[in-house]
Amino acid sequence: MGELEMLLRTPNRTPETLQSYRRVMRTLENHLARRLAVGDLRHLDDRNLQLAITWHDLRPFISASTDRQYKAALMQHLREHPSEEDIDRVVMELLDPEQGISEIEHDDRLAEQRKRNLMERRGSQQRARYVSPEDWHTLITALCASSSQVGKLAAVWLASTRATGLRPCEWATARRQGVTLIVQNAKATNGRSHGPTREIFVGGLDPMQLRIIDSLLDVMAMLPEGAFVDLYNRVRDLVADVGRASLTKRSTYPTLYSARHLFAAEAKRELTRIEVAALMGHRSIASAAQNYLEGRYAQGGGALKVRASDRDMDTVRRANGSDPDLKH
Repeated sequence: MGELEMLLRTPNRTPETLQSYRRVMRTLENHLARRLAVGDLRHLDDRNLQLAITWHDLRPFISASTDRQYKAALMQHLREHPSEEDIDRVVMELLDPEQGISEIEHDDRLAEQRKRNLMERRGSQQRARYVSPEDWHTLITALCASSSQVGKLAAVWLASTRATGLRPCEWATARRQGVTLIVQNAKATNGRSHGPTREIFVGGLDPMQLRIIDSLLDVMAMLPEGAFVDLYNRVRDLVADVGRASLTKRSTYPTLYSARHLFAAEAKRELTRIEVAALMGHRSIASAAQNYLEGRYAQGGGALKVRASDRDMDTVRRANGSDPDLKH
């Protein structure tokens, strides 16, 4: 039996283990898809080689246990879906190199990189609330130029959210009736919102903005049942990846939610706290003040083009008592 055949020979695996490997491979496939969407690794024709390089480049940013899971899943994937022998040999050199002095030194460096990276900012700490006009333009342009199937949709999602202040997930069920955008409040449970729905008057938006919003609503209306979460995740991931690729000098990066933060800053600059809460789907007038960008970050000199309904403002006013109509 040759060396490659020995490395790829099939060990005994339980059905549960094989199922776990398939889940891990789906995650790795998602990482690869995000790289391909921004033009990375396209010069390589072999899928297994693309996957192996994706894993290899992830290694400094994942824990040792996660690294072992990826490696085991990749080995099983190669057994089930082999490439040409020469390609598989290259892949195996990435997965299972000989433990010479240089490889031991590499493992030591990898451990140090991993330790450093896992101590750095992660998750919400990397998400930008403020995005400058220049960076916003760069991001939207890069998304529209992306080869991803959801590139232009991501740009539309951001633009629509910035114009209206919706939570990004609220587009799933939003609908427009004339100049009124009817939104199901995403945080209507446990009294965190002022009611199950809110109405946003969008008649002040220019025709182009309305067409952009309508195009997003059309996509949502045509989605099969249960498909929104997958689409949302794809768009969210693409915004993150394109942001990192196109805004290399930043230490924090735009997300879908950044558009809502920019809207909040513009609303807080010119509206009362009760109007802001009604527009953004908050019950408490303190929510926007505590959790969103300050009005000094507002961009542009024009007036806000959307308005809350009198009904929603009355509901917020009753919930907050006394005199909540002060400016931020």
